Amino acid sequence: MLHRFKTSRPSIRILLGFWLILEVVSIPAAAQVAMRLGPTLEHEVFVSEIQSSRPGVATYLVTHSGQLDVAIAGVVGEVSMLVHRTKPQSRTPERHCVRLASGEPQLVFSGQPERIGQLETRIFTLSYDAGAAPAVEFKERISAPSATACVA
Repeated sequence: MLHRFKTSRPSIRILLGFWLILEVVSIPAAAQVAMRLGPTLEHEVFVSEIQSSRPGVATYLVTHSGQLDVAIAGVVGEVSMLVHRTKPQSRTPERHCVRLASGEPQLVFSGQPERIGQLETRIFTLSYDAGAAPAVEFKERISAPSATACVA
């Protein structure tokens, strides 16, 4: 291939040189387009419920790459929540306690991964009144009023 290039006409060499320069210059331009479009893409949230034999306890495994909001409906009273980040250097779990005034959906958690676009997995363990049947929703953005924090 190199022998063909050396023996080709000068006009072909110039044309191939321009084509090569165009290819090299287009790489940063393509990267800029990808960086501009990246934040506008919708991020997915994957949820799997882990079955529990204890009444009043629900555990969810949630993987997300962007903003994560959690809303609960169908419960009146206090809900305690432990949030574990599943990574090797994870810290102690975050503890949250909220008081839900009505059975309507209320925002109980809002968070992001450490790096937007990077997948992050969290384990949510909810404790609530054993007689309640909560509807828990995990989405990128939830428009619901925030629940009030428990009084210590």
